[in-house]
Amino acid sequence: MRIKEAIRRAEKTKEISRIIKNGGFLTSGFVTINPKEKIEKWNLSFYDPENEKITSVSVSEGSVKIGVRDKPLHKKIYEPDKAKIKVNAEDALTTAKKEFKKYRLSPRKILVSLQKREREFWNITFITKMGYLINVRIDAENGNVTKSEKINIFKVSKAS
Repeated sequence: MRIKEAIRRAEKTKEISRIIKNGGFLTSGFVTINPKEKIEKWNLSFYDPENEKITSVSVSEGSVKIGVRDKPLHKKIYEPDKAKIKVNAEDALTTAKKEFKKYRLSPRKILVSLQKREREFWNITFITKMGYLINVRIDAENGNVTKSEKINIFKVSKAS
């Protein structure tokens, strides 16, 4: 399932339609998959300025479920520009998998998320069997890899 279709379906619900009419917007979308799975559902987050909360929505082929409403984790809330999302998640994932091969590790799970900071981007994190996170960022407008890093989740640094 493409994220734009999931967004359209979520925006047709009574709850999300109300949020959009009151100036609310999509803030992000994510999914966790196994390495050989296709994306079949999305977890979307919509900001509601009326109550300053984020409403989560789970969208799959067969259903749209409104989830929890909670305070945002961050003070700054970004609204992705849908027109700038020219690269779909599947293509971003293909690019990220090519980048991931450079690390010569085996993935256990993959987290795919659409986010915005300065620009819209796909943040793709591979959780490996050896305790590493491989984080690959793909520009959602042009498909370029903008970041690629390996993090050892078992290496704990001591605070000074």
